[in-house]
Amino acid sequence: MKWNPSRYFEENAEDKKAPHAYMGWGSGRHPCLGMKFAKLEMALITAYWVAMFDFEFSDKDGNRIVPAGPLMMDRNLHSAKKPEKNMYLRYKLRDD
Repeated sequence: MKWNPSRYFEENAEDKKAPHAYMGWGSGRHPCLGMKFAKLEMALITAYWVAMFDFEFSDKDGNRIVPAGPLMMDRNLHSAKKPEKNMYLRYKLRDD
């Protein structure tokens, strides 16, 4: 519980004793206390958004498109790339 800037000196090397020993937020000995709650919040918001709306593909003017061919990328590619054609997603509130 004291301020010790010499903990990083080579003779002390306290930062080398454990991986990520002095990385305070997200990893190491002291991970962020709110990280699990934040991840839960993101999952709930995403699930709510998906559950409340209907989705369909459209062109840039909002006209419905039925895609031809597979929508999935080749999973054997080892780098990300943009789709060949722009894709738009139109959504509207579901009717119950």
